[in-house]
Amino acid sequence: MSRSGAVFDVIASVIRGLPVDSERWRRTCEAPLATWQRVLGFEGCAPQFDRELRGRGLMATVPTELRQMLRESTASALRLGLLAHRQLGEIAALAARHGVRVMAVKGAAQLLGGQVPGARSLSDIDLLVRPADGKRFHSLLASELGYTSEGPAYPHHLPVLERPASLNVDVHMRLSDCAGAFDDAIWTDTRGVSIEGCPIELPSPTSMVLHVLEHGLRLNWMGRYRLRDILDVATLYTTDVSEAAIREYVAASGTRRACEILLSAAHSLEPGVPMFRATAWRTIRRVSRTRLALAALPRDPRMAERCFRYAGLVAEGSAGSMLRAGRNVVSRLTGAVLRAAA
Repeated sequence: MSRSGAVFDVIASVIRGLPVDSERWRRTCEAPLATWQRVLGFEGCAPQFDRELRGRGLMATVPTELRQMLRESTASALRLGLLAHRQLGEIAALAARHGVRVMAVKGAAQLLGGQVPGARSLSDIDLLVRPADGKRFHSLLASELGYTSEGPAYPHHLPVLERPASLNVDVHMRLSDCAGAFDDAIWTDTRGVSIEGCPIELPSPTSMVLHVLEHGLRLNWMGRYRLRDILDVATLYTTDVSEAAIREYVAASGTRRACEILLSAAHSLEPGVPMFRATAWRTIRRVSRTRLALAALPRDPRMAERCFRYAGLVAEGSAGSMLRAGRNVVSRLTGAVLRAAA
């Protein structure tokens, strides 16, 4: 269990540009490849870690298997980034033909906003449309571009769309499980980009940062403080971001403490990000090491994910989050009992 914590510490130190003792680095590199894979998988930052290692001249000291895994992660991110760009071109053309406003969000928005393909992992394409257009555009993607609808609808997006040799597409009609003011605010200040002559919208620079907070803390409230979210905030926080709007959002947020911790951690990577809590990285380290230690135990990925989420809640110590998790567990157990009775 301690090895997953040591691996996390080294990854975080490299990403933050902190010195890593050579003996500590050597011992950590002796951790099994499976431990590195699980930690980097949960933290979602393998391409960024690969880039930082190369930039700091540490790659020569990395074991061959780990070096190969990092190289493959970056190559996969590059391939999927190029694939996403082609799919987004088709999607933009479809939206233009049918007069639908479509906004790329999350990784797709970063890609279209100028991020180099391969700089960040990308697992699917997230789109935001107005609620009135959601089901119609979802159907158009299926009928005209060959996607098939798989699985259930979620509170914030319609069933996942799949297609062979393509990234999955999620059509969102709002940004979180519960409707909020940001669902409308994100549409008020968008940017337009063109893909092969067809327009698609992106959130404003400020909304890009706010969406990382909204997605990483409010929607994924059981997996807060992942390194990828911290890196996203630092990367997206340019001079075009309104600090006043960020501070206003934080002050009004139901996840204010978590927002302050995430932004303060990103401050150590990008000084332009506002600083709220000097102990932010201490909190992130405690939460991350605890959940990674427990997530390293189960072999089954689904059980590992559950351990990761619930252990993180306990380590974070948020009474509100733990109460919410308890209600969810009771709800699932009740549903299981009723189904068994039926």
